[in-house]
Amino acid sequence: MAALWQAFEDGSSPEGRLVRDADKLEMMVQCLRYEQAGCRGLDEFWQAIDGHRWHYDLSAGLYRRLKAIRPRADA
Repeated sequence: MAALWQAFEDGSSPEGRLVRDADKLEMMVQCLRYEQAGCRGLDEFWQAIDGHRWHYDLSAGLYRRLKAIRPRADA
């Protein structure tokens, strides 16, 4: 179990990299849901992820789609 956790932490295996991307995407799905429910002030989460290096193109594409459907701040 410790070896699997380490692969997740340092991205030393394809599985670890996939789970790392999935973890970040899940956080952003939750952030989007909060914003859709009316919560504001979550920009810092989006800004932090903007600098994230995605391991897989699919993950980067999913993130771009999440960001595109994000409620506008002035709405």
